[in-house]
Amino acid sequence: MIALDQTKLLTETVRGNCLATCLASIFEVSIDSVPAFEELPDPKAWKSSIKEWSAMNGYKATQVKPDKFNNNHYIAIGLHKTGCRHAVVGYQGAIVHDPDRLKAGLESIESLFIFDKI
Repeated sequence: MIALDQTKLLTETVRGNCLATCLASIFEVSIDSVPAFEELPDPKAWKSSIKEWSAMNGYKATQVKPDKFNNNHYIAIGLHKTGCRHAVVGYQGAIVHDPDRLKAGLESIESLFIFDKI
């Protein structure tokens, strides 16, 4: 895992790219090589897009409950202290990287995306 920081931060007119940054960090690729999930017109399409992109890179992405992590890095999704949804990188039950400049982590975790080699 390489710790990359977001290149797009949440504002009133821009959606942040924390999710793409987490994937780039875990898979050790450039942010530009990951889809811009924040720009998808359907706000729910990011879940299937993560699965498709991961499969193209040899991994199965599975959304699980917050206590079902595996022994690989994963993405934790939940509420940031600002009240918006946010994604961070976790490992063995702990947040190990927050791509946001504040590095505040999550107030609560809703779900995880774990990755297993296909």
